[in-house]
Amino acid sequence: MVFDIVIVGAGSIGSSAAYHIAKEHPELTVALIGPGEPLKKDASRDTYGCHYDEGRITRVSAEYETEQVLALRSTKQYPQLEEETGIKIYEEVRTERCRAPPK
Repeated sequence: MVFDIVIVGAGSIGSSAAYHIAKEHPELTVALIGPGEPLKKDASRDTYGCHYDEGRITRVSAEYETEQVLALRSTKQYPQLEEETGIKIYEEVRTERCRAPPK
């Protein structure tokens, strides 16, 4: 089979790229190549690095404020993504925010 676009890496960035390309350009065929999620969690998850389990989709604690702002904007888009795909991907169960006072 021949594809117009092939994305190697099915993690959060590759999956997002494939989703947005397919959504914005339905005339193109897109292939996403990468390992699937494991059927059960495994401590030897070397393939998945630090991006493993449900906690990987939210991270608002970052070194730079720009990263925090972008992460919060992304989180606000989850309901739309869930509606479009029919897949429940996010449920907030706890939030803690700490910030140093401005100088």
